[in-house]
Amino acid sequence: MSGLVLRALALRMKAPRPHNAEQRRELWESCGVVLDDLAGRALVLNLPAHGEGLGEWLTGAARHGTPFHISLQ
Repeated sequence: MSGLVLRALALRMKAPRPHNAEQRRELWESCGVVLDDLAGRALVLNLPAHGEGLGEWLTGAARHGTPFHISLQ
């Protein structure tokens, strides 16, 4: 899906289609999209984990079958 959006953005910006990660990042950023580990999220379900904090939250959510968003950081 992102490939389709990137092609459309390249057409809109009159820029060449991106062919590598650096070019994709530059195109996203030229359109106001910030790419970083905090902006990127993952949705998990039934993913118990060890440890305090996030591990407890994930285990609790898994116990109840509740989807949980985590940042990529």
